[in-house]
Amino acid sequence: MKHIFEKHPLITCFLIVLIAFLPIASFQFAIKNDFFSAYFPLKYFLSESLDAGNFPLWNPYLNYGFPVYGDMSLGYWNPGTWLIAAVPGYNAYTFTAEMLVYLLLAVWGMYMLSSLWLTDIHIRQLAAVSYACSGFVVGHLQHFNWITGAAFVPVCLFFLISYQRSGELKYFLASLLSCFWLLTSAHPGISIGFIIFCIPLFFYFDLLGQKQWARIALLVLAILLLCGGMIYGYSEVLPYTNRNSPIGNQVSIQNSTTTASWISFFFSMPITKNDVFFRNDISMRNCFIGILLLGSLAAVFFRKMRGAALYFSMVGVAFLVLSSELVLPFYKALPIVNYVRLNSEFRLFALLSFILGGAISLQECLYRPNKILQRILVCVSALLGASVIFALGYGFLNGSLSLFNFSIGAEHPRQGIKAFIAGLTIWDTIIVHGSIQLVVGTLMVKYIRADNVKRFVQVGIVEIILATFLNLPFTGVGQLSPGKINEMVRESPRGLPSPSLLPEYLVTAQYPNTTKIIGSWVLYSKEIAMDSLFPYPLIFPSTMKYFDTGNQNKLRQRPPFFFIHDSKALTSKNFSYQGNNMEATVRLSSSDTFLIKQNNYPRWSASIQGKPVPILTKFNTLMGVPVESGYQTIKIQFRNKWIKIFLVTELIIFIILALVYTWIVFRKDQRIRYIFP
Repeated sequence: MKHIFEKHPLITCFLIVLIAFLPIASFQFAIKNDFFSAYFPLKYFLSESLDAGNFPLWNPYLNYGFPVYGDMSLGYWNPGTWLIAAVPGYNAYTFTAEMLVYLLLAVWGMYMLSSLWLTDIHIRQLAAVSYACSGFVVGHLQHFNWITGAAFVPVCLFFLISYQRSGELKYFLASLLSCFWLLTSAHPGISIGFIIFCIPLFFYFDLLGQKQWARIALLVLAILLLCGGMIYGYSEVLPYTNRNSPIGNQVSIQNSTTTASWISFFFSMPITKNDVFFRNDISMRNCFIGILLLGSLAAVFFRKMRGAALYFSMVGVAFLVLSSELVLPFYKALPIVNYVRLNSEFRLFALLSFILGGAISLQECLYRPNKILQRILVCVSALLGASVIFALGYGFLNGSLSLFNFSIGAEHPRQGIKAFIAGLTIWDTIIVHGSIQLVVGTLMVKYIRADNVKRFVQVGIVEIILATFLNLPFTGVGQLSPGKINEMVRESPRGLPSPSLLPEYLVTAQYPNTTKIIGSWVLYSKEIAMDSLFPYPLIFPSTMKYFDTGNQNKLRQRPPFFFIHDSKALTSKNFSYQGNNMEATVRLSSSDTFLIKQNNYPRWSASIQGKPVPILTKFNTLMGVPVESGYQTIKIQFRNKWIKIFLVTELIIFIILALVYTWIVFRKDQRIRYIFP
């Protein structure tokens, strides 16, 4: 009787990836940087709003408010976001678990996609693990919507190709649902890259015949209809933000995967050091896919292969260049592409192509054997050995090695280990990862000579696991655990309480310094009080002007809601606040202006004694309502009924389509099999 892992190879892939990301999968270490400081706070706001019985339309805390349905990084239009926000609620554990689900989805997607060209189960496993543990995923683990995009790209590709080839209704529904999930959860640059990637793919693999044009047209129309709410929300909000035009020359080397970063194809640990040499952000550098697939990719050209292997190799090169600084002089002239602020995102499609091209080539080399792959691996091993020797010699001569001076030297082991890792030089990392790669390369040569395909591929998988372990301390995990993160979050008030009417500077003076760990306390305090402009995720140009002109400093002595002339007219007793609604009942001795420290956005409306009144823009961006003397009841509301209608309709349709898809997959008869025969 076969072992369960041999009978179900996909389960093996899942376990391998969970082992590779064990520090996260064990919930002992929290994902670092942007994961909790930028992405988590806004999702937490959704949970808190629903918990308070308030439908989230407007976030009042960050940069004096913005419509949350226009934030492309939040996943507001994604069903998964609402499921977690409404049921368990977002906390450090549920958010980390969501990330792990996407990692496993990446495994499944690549395992299924590779089946379109591969028959060997072991090579499909290698491709799936390599993709989920690739340099893109490990490097961008902190960027949640980059990982969601990486997870769904192979899923969408598998279903799209299957649908175009067969015309089956189940693949139509699967393509519709997966593409919708990709568009509503991924960073916009990945969605743009996906469209660019698909166009030549469909032409090359002859997926645009007469009937196939009709199929793809119907699918695109269905996707646009299902994404109607998202399109409506984005198109409304983007004209008021700083991200409503092509990026052009603003793209910098810092946002690219520089050519120097390509060293990570051989060993990825060294690219975590020496910012001056690589010239970009650390998360933009990693291109690792494993030397087995890299060597197989080289074999494509040495064996002069044709077909899918060559196609994916060439596409990978094109996207690698597109993600590098080499394209920057021409970036402004590239249509659609020039809307992507971080061209390093295109690295995802380069690595995806290289993994597929390398896996197809590997199968060709193993089943039509010759000495090319073996010779390539011998050369790679020799190169790695030379790199280690050079790093040892140069490091000793220049006294730039700290690897052999290991000492925890701290009361807490985590702090000592962190200090040791931080003290490593690029030469130390070349020695560490290069030595591992040298052993791996030697074992690969041994097993390919012995014609032991299973062991040969297993060594490649072990190499990928080790590379993931080596890089996680730099780009993946920090010192704190999810439990510690939750303890910090629990210090904030629950729900959406009414903000205090204290002067703004007194409120901000009480904020703890949490920015590097869980983001600005502005988002947790439930107070409308800012001490500086927060650059993420959306900024209104009018808000920037409010800070630049010094108006924010002038008004720091005033509370978030006040009358300009009568500072005592408003108290906590005659003022109520419920997120999208606020109401004040006051008696004024003379005409005054009610000032609200919120951006004056068109969806806000005001009424006094039940009669509509205009909202004026004050101090560049804030809302001001003129109020006559006497007894007055002022109501200010943020309304957008279409967002609720679109969102509810979208969720209902998504659930119905998912149920129909499930019924089609598991039914026994063959009725309604094709959408286009």
